[in-house]
Amino acid sequence: MIEGAVITFVNITERKEAEVKLRESEVRFKKLFVEAPLGIALIDSLTGQIYEVNPMFARIAGRTREEMIRIDLMKITHLEDIQKDLDNMALLNTGKIPGFQMKKRYLHPDGAVIWTNMTIAPENVEDKAHPRHFCMIEDITERIRAEESLKKANDLLRMAVVVRDSHDAVVMQDMEGCIMSWNPAAVRMYGWSETEALKRNIRELIPEGLREADIVRVLQLSRKEVLEPYRTQRIAKDGTVVEVWLTATALLNDAGKVYAIATSEWANRIGD
Repeated sequence: MIEGAVITFVNITERKEAEVKLRESEVRFKKLFVEAPLGIALIDSLTGQIYEVNPMFARIAGRTREEMIRIDLMKITHLEDIQKDLDNMALLNTGKIPGFQMKKRYLHPDGAVIWTNMTIAPENVEDKAHPRHFCMIEDITERIRAEESLKKANDLLRMAVVVRDSHDAVVMQDMEGCIMSWNPAAVRMYGWSETEALKRNIRELIPEGLREADIVRVLQLSRKEVLEPYRTQRIAKDGTVVEVWLTATALLNDAGKVYAIATSEWANRIGD
């Protein structure tokens, strides 16, 4: 027979409040993870397996979130960045560094190269046999392109100053022989003004008997073959034939294709 009962009460208010705060914290973290302006991924530090990836990371990498979960990050990493990435991860896994930052390039399915600023930070886990880390990436492709464009512009400006002040005639022609650039020394040497020269084809300045040989040399440069300085002739505005020593250089575009030829020329007029 039950004659009575003893009821005890334990105050679990703090525990419940802590659980609520934990759930709220998890919601905030999930919201931050999903909506973050940076790409964020949670990755196994030993195998490289991706546990979680947010939409921005997938967008920067040019894949869907479903694709990213199944992908090997090294297979979409630019070949020149793989070893540096692996070396840093080895230092992280042995505890020699607490994390690291590096510029890293990812490859899109269409072959496009995306520059990122990557930050790696380890996650605190109880299971030390399965370390994990956060990988955070920021797309800096436009910044890198802007820096490269500025560098090219500065290089071109310096080149323009050198060409302008050169004592040698410096002439640039496209692959059809149309003159694209004509410096002051070329004006002095040949008599054609810059305006006049830019309306002409280089073939008009080459004696007829030498045109075939000059065309062959242009073809050699188009194949990126190195040419030694050679002696040839040019026709000045007044009809005088000028003996010329000429150095030719192929100019390459971003795709590595020859788009123009620059020549540096120094000469003595025949009969001088």
